Amino acid sequence: TEGTASSDVSAQKTDGSGEKLVIGVALNEEIDFVNELQNALEEKAAQAGDIEVIFTNANGDAEKQLSDVDSLITQSPDVIVMRTVDSDAGVACVEAIKEAGIYCVIQDTPVNTDLYDCRIVGDQSMVGQLVGTYMQEWLDGDESRMIHMGYINGNTSETIKKRETGIYDAVDPARIETFSSQVAQGFSAEGAMSYAEDWLQSQPDMNCIACANDEMAAAAIQALTAAGIDFEDFLVFGCDGGAIGQQYLESGELDATVYQSVSKVAETVLEVSRGLADGQTYENKMYDPKCYELL
Repeated sequence: TEGTASSDVSAQKTDGSGEKLVIGVALNEEIDFVNELQNALEEKAAQAGDIEVIFTNANGDAEKQLSDVDSLITQSPDVIVMRTVDSDAGVACVEAIKEAGIYCVIQDTPVNTDLYDCRIVGDQSMVGQLVGTYMQEWLDGDESRMIHMGYINGNTSETIKKRETGIYDAVDPARIETFSSQVAQGFSAEGAMSYAEDWLQSQPDMNCIACANDEMAAAAIQALTAAGIDFEDFLVFGCDGGAIGQQYLESGELDATVYQSVSKVAETVLEVSRGLADGQTYENKMYDPKCYELL
């Protein structure tokens, strides 16, 4: 929620001159959601007419992201928005932004400092709860059913972990067994495929793989397909609802994914950036874009 203007606004850059609001965006990965977010930000900035957005993408390299941020700082934007590559390495990026007198917004990803001005992040537990609701409906369809699940996270952050733990808020605990919860660091599709292949050898009762994004779910589906798994009897879940997720939903191999509305996230990034430049503050430095729905 929006609060009152902070007491040190005069020390920060603002767009009060009537010139364009300039936003630097330091992206973290070359994945569907991030690419779609860049496109949405470009489109909405063009529609606004008074916003210029400058993009960089570190492609998973924390050192490159620090260099990217330094490059953005030299261009003197009003706000720098970051999706951090690494929660620890991201601290130096935030510190550099604030030392330059520029507003700092974190979009979704974790960072081990609270020096930023606002973090835009949805309730990740809701991702798991939506998937869990689908699972419970599947269980309710036949009282003899059980879920034997392997879960693949994309990193070790507590934020992303909630995409898994939220599941257990919605499913009868007597009817779900998570035999393994693993991390494919960097949301690695290759890592997800490796876990799926290992489980196929070691877990004969497995009938569900859930993943923290759609690219990993697609990799798991490829491993299952190669093993001749019948998807009528096997549940697969992802998150993001991008092109890959929609492709596998249509083919029937992905049961559900949680769509994060790129349009809503982009609108929120621009709204919060403009708000900061106009002197607004945000309660607990947090803003929930309320962007999740089950596909």
